[in-house]
Amino acid sequence: MMAAGTGSAVRMASESRRTWLDRLRTSRIASWVRSALTLLRGLRVEVWRVEGAEKSSGLPISMLCAADRETKAYLLDLVVDDSFRETFLGKRWIWSVSKLLPEIPDCSLVAVAAQRSLMKCLHLQNSFFVPAWVELEIGLPIDERTMKRWTIRSDLKRIKKHDLRYALTAESEAIQDFYDNYYRPYIARVHGASAVILSRESILAKVGQCELLRVIKQGAVIAGMLIDRDRLRPRLWCLGVRDGSSDYIDQGALIAAYQFSFEYLTKEGFPKVGLGWCRALLRDGVLRYKSKWSPRIAGTTADGFAFSFPSCSRATQSFLLNNPFIFEKSGQLYGALFVPPGRHNSEELQAFERLYNYLGVSKSVHYLLPETGPAPIFEPTVEGRG
Repeated sequence: MMAAGTGSAVRMASESRRTWLDRLRTSRIASWVRSALTLLRGLRVEVWRVEGAEKSSGLPISMLCAADRETKAYLLDLVVDDSFRETFLGKRWIWSVSKLLPEIPDCSLVAVAAQRSLMKCLHLQNSFFVPAWVELEIGLPIDERTMKRWTIRSDLKRIKKHDLRYALTAESEAIQDFYDNYYRPYIARVHGASAVILSRESILAKVGQCELLRVIKQGAVIAGMLIDRDRLRPRLWCLGVRDGSSDYIDQGALIAAYQFSFEYLTKEGFPKVGLGWCRALLRDGVLRYKSKWSPRIAGTTADGFAFSFPSCSRATQSFLLNNPFIFEKSGQLYGALFVPPGRHNSEELQAFERLYNYLGVSKSVHYLLPETGPAPIFEPTVEGRG
């Protein structure tokens, strides 16, 4: 016969399990609803015709851009200089954007912000899907060979020169102060109109699982790194500098925020750490900065950009040469490098090849730079690492 206390314990365990399952189902439904709403919002897009000078060459380029405000600002900053003209063509269903091309006969680049799952619906020829963001991670402790690199040794000397130190806190007030006076002003200053700034609510919702590493100079906090303490792999979530100050950056504030975070998490026994998200273009400043630690890609977003090339102009050639990117095809990540005839072994090309190797893409592919004219063909020539 079961004792009364035992029966009560069994009922409590059963109720606890049901509660846990209900919460799990609710969280999954909420996640599904959020994903569905995001997808639906992306079906109707603002479309713009943009004319200006291609950023690297100064040559005239005409492009069709379909994206929200922040994404459009990022794409235009990538393609054209500041003196561009834009014409609003209205809101369109995402699968009808390509129908506008006959109205723009000189268009040589189409950039559409879209979910990966919608690529086949876009009806775009000669296209690549570039993830909007890739997540990077590194192993801890950082290996000795990496630490001996000139860039990192120079970083460590700067930290020592300015006598930078660090301290940790999990206090809610300190994290709110970091958001208002460090994170927001720094991200806004660095990224301008294309800045993607997390909301205060999204950060405060995770305060219980975060720690703030504060960089200190002569008793004053000059920078911070908000660390998301995941049980299996912590993530360097948000970075900030006091008032976005360039003086503090020059004194090594950003460098110290990273190096001190690696030092602290290594002492805590974590085998790896997430470095956060960056753009999937090799000239992206954040990606190039983080490449000094030889990171690998740990994940990508489902949203991204469809780059399509209805024709090829000299400006398009310049864009392709100067913006190597990571693209996704059949569930695999590839690195694209566009190569003029006779330049397969240039030093710059080899540097990009090494970066692709660090990042861990399935393969880097060298495409022969297409000739000018309609409907360019992208033919793989010399393939990199397989």
